[in-house]
Amino acid sequence: MTYLTLVFTLLFPIFGALWARSYIQDETLYRLGRGRAIMVSCVRGEVALWSGPGRDQGPVRYAHESNETGFLMTAAELLNYDREAEQRWFAGFGFGQSYALAPRELGPVRCVAMPLWFVTLFAGAFPARILLRHVRRSQARVAAELACCRRCGAQLDVGETRCAACSFPAFVRHEWVA
Repeated sequence: MTYLTLVFTLLFPIFGALWARSYIQDETLYRLGRGRAIMVSCVRGEVALWSGPGRDQGPVRYAHESNETGFLMTAAELLNYDREAEQRWFAGFGFGQSYALAPRELGPVRCVAMPLWFVTLFAGAFPARILLRHVRRSQARVAAELACCRRCGAQLDVGETRCAACSFPAFVRHEWVA
């Protein structure tokens, strides 16, 4: 098992819980300072990364906000209020750029959004791959064991009732001889 698979095995239930929780509680993390504002929001099944200019040139500050669902808008809903915003959306994935969310002289606010179901599915792909590989290997191991004599381990053919090497009785199961 690779380290990446181990990491995603741990992250899969976390992302699944975050996805389910996003419909109950809205979460927002902020980083403000040094002329830049960065925000990560998790609202109604969507995670969005916002980046924009800030007037604050002081030290970097971090903040967290948590609200009951319904107070915050998704990235698409927020960008739809600005008629001049450039935005591209497909199946919950999106990119947007708006000059209305910050003073125009400072520059645009940009947003990248993706659905949490995709993040959860992506995180579950690595552990599922390892699990399927293990199941396939187990089935191959069982099939190989069923085609051998239980006493001496000699290879048996389908339809043989006794082992040719040691005369031990063979039992037929699902067209494999054991």
